[in-house]
Amino acid sequence: MRSYLVGTKVLPAAYPAYLTQWLEFRVKVMYDFMARARKTVKSVNSSIQFGVYVGGWYSFLLRCGRQLGQP
Repeated sequence: MRSYLVGTKVLPAAYPAYLTQWLEFRVKVMYDFMARARKTVKSVNSSIQFGVYVGGWYSFLLRCGRQLGQP
């Protein structure tokens, strides 16, 4: 397995075992929440603009020593 150096830590180049399932879960949670939130906002004011920004900071978390793809 290849690895790479981040700061003083050597991290594996392969995805952690449960990363794909974790990402699928996170996407579903965010999608479902935004659908419910949009419905609620539009029920109060149907002409209001509604949007979302979701950052993809996974690589940044690795540099901070966080590994969200592991149990």
